[in-house]
Amino acid sequence: MAGEHYHHLMDGAPFLGEATTTTATVRLVDLGWYPALTRPGSTAVRGELYEVSPELLDRLDALEEHPDVYLRGPITLADGRRATTYWLDGAEGVTIDCGHWPTYRSQLATRRHAEGSVWPRKTNGR
Repeated sequence: MAGEHYHHLMDGAPFLGEATTTTATVRLVDLGWYPALTRPGSTAVRGELYEVSPELLDRLDALEEHPDVYLRGPITLADGRRATTYWLDGAEGVTIDCGHWPTYRSQLATRRHAEGSVWPRKTNGR
């Protein structure tokens, strides 16, 4: 997604717009520094849709370690279109009920700030 760590890999790929999945089969989970899309689930997940060249697909496959870690496969969007995504079936983590990684991270940061623990602090070896 725009602003995320590996988004630069999408440079030059035509942006087709935002997209939302159907709610019947997917779940977005927090794995710490990044989310994972897994099955089964019942969350409508929002993301971005790009047209990907075969060369870019090869680079994304390498990043996602397809097929050893993530599996690339089809997904149905709320508007009936089909797209391709990377699945991490069986992933365990906190379910992101809002279905949108940037929104979830913002909510998490707000909650941590309110609790007085925005991010782990360096202790200078103490």
